Amino acid sequence: MGSIVSENPHLVCIPFPAQGHVNPFMQMAKLLHARGFFITFVYTEFNHSRLLRSKGPEAVKNSPGFRFETIPDGVPPSNPDATQSVTELLYYTQKHSVAPLRDLIKRLNATEGIPPVGCIISDGIMCFSIKVARELKIPEVQFWTASTCGLMAYLQFGDLVQKGIYPLKDESLLTNGYMKTPLEWIPGMKHMRLKDMPSFVRSTDPKDIAFNRWLEEAQDNLKSDAIVINTFEDFESEVLEALASMFPNIYSIGPLSLQVKSLPKNIDSDAKMPSLWKENTECLAWLDKQKPDSTVYINFGSIAMMTEDNLKEFAWGLANSGHPFLYACTTWGIGLEINSVVKREEVCRLVKEMMEEETGKIMRKKAKEWKRKADEAVGEGGSACKDFNHLVMELQRLSFNGR
Repeated sequence: MGSIVSENPHLVCIPFPAQGHVNPFMQMAKLLHARGFFITFVYTEFNHSRLLRSKGPEAVKNSPGFRFETIPDGVPPSNPDATQSVTELLYYTQKHSVAPLRDLIKRLNATEGIPPVGCIISDGIMCFSIKVARELKIPEVQFWTASTCGLMAYLQFGDLVQKGIYPLKDESLLTNGYMKTPLEWIPGMKHMRLKDMPSFVRSTDPKDIAFNRWLEEAQDNLKSDAIVINTFEDFESEVLEALASMFPNIYSIGPLSLQVKSLPKNIDSDAKMPSLWKENTECLAWLDKQKPDSTVYINFGSIAMMTEDNLKEFAWGLANSGHPFLYACTTWGIGLEINSVVKREEVCRLVKEMMEEETGKIMRKKAKEWKRKADEAVGEGGSACKDFNHLVMELQRLSFNGR
């Protein structure tokens, strides 16, 4: 059996294998490691290989109390450097990753010099880990890397079916005003409309894999021992309160991108930054030469993509606005397509509205105010700082005492 190190409870962290999930998971893992937890960080074999190519072996090098493992995702082979389909990952991990995770936990518990696994922390859409945790009698915590509003929205998918709102009767409902249907019953989320819900509701197929997997994953979150969310109280107070009435053991510890800045540089090392792409930092020298508040930053994330025509329209619209811009993008030709038709005139108008007109100035002022509140939340005595301290105590309790 693995040797017991009582002062270092062992957490196994299992992020969903997409960049926007892995980043906050790594930030949380570093923060917990700094508080004395032994961390095993689990990548899929696919992403582990991508990291080796993009960052080199240092990105997955074990260090004292922080180690890396892999499990297969079950997804059929594809372009080794492409972003995998979210829908395929949701489908295949749920079907194929249970046994590999079970075997990994058993192997860790049998490894000399490693504390026995005290708790599993898995992504809010990797709920197959709950089954493994229950089988092995290990506590399990869900980490929701996005907003509380997102989780609450997914929790309504069952109601959308029961109320006959989903699936859509036909595709004409996407453009005839039906998407403005109010959804007033959603707790803590006033003025919601169908168009504001996650895009998976825009399907005419009652057996749509993505919709049904998100429905099941969201409900499974409520079966865990605790839910951790990458948000802060002031930002989502109403929906956090509503969610707490459904599931009381919630910890809002974000924004983790700010929390992690409190760590010493030797702990928050760039070596463990989980970038799945080779980074190009040449643009930063150009950015440093621009005037403050002058530059438009464009980033659609690592999953979305556009048609070539839409890309051209965006580019011309940005150029015609007359404002300098920095467009962060990954390799084209992978991921999901944005279906909306883009017109350069509309892009240009919106950029000018944001950068020059009073409405844009008000929005930018609000954004800076939220940044200030986020800094306060993660600062000493802030709501996220307090919740993180409470989370540390809860993870210690779960690790040593079980459920």
